[in-house]
Amino acid sequence: MTDCVTLEASIGAYLAGRLAPAEAEAIEAHAASCDRCAELLEARTRLPVALPREVPPPTATRAATLRRVALATRRRRTRRVVLPTAIAASLLVVWGVSRPADKAAMMRSREALSPLAMAESRAFAEFEALATARREVEEALAEAPPEARQRLEAQRDRLARQYDQLVALVQAFES
Repeated sequence: MTDCVTLEASIGAYLAGRLAPAEAEAIEAHAASCDRCAELLEARTRLPVALPREVPPPTATRAATLRRVALATRRRRTRRVVLPTAIAASLLVVWGVSRPADKAAMMRSREALSPLAMAESRAFAEFEALATARREVEEALAEAPPEARQRLEAQRDRLARQYDQLVALVQAFES
């Protein structure tokens, strides 16, 4: 025979239909003879109906959430693809500008050009490379996340110093 304590303990399994037929009949028989347990069983049976179903979020909230997700996806894509590519390109340009020239090529160009023409050609190429590098670093800075900004700003400052030094060198050469 089922008592009140057993009914309270197994009411969830009964309502879910997980009890053996004999146990379910015992609970029904006890609820038929005990007013307190009958009320408990009836209240628990009505409970799922009384609870509200899932309420969809307001349209504005849903749209704002979708915008945030799309923005976060674009930021991740930028961090994974665009930013490393821009940094690598900038570093390659800086490396190309700062590395020593090929000695064999210098010897060939010295033979073909006068010293003045060679200096002008080299200065023009350096100005062009520095301007390109600065432009690429500025573009990378526009899309850079905060953690990469400091490194890119240092590169930009280094390029500006190199540019100023080259200007001073050309002015000293011309005078």
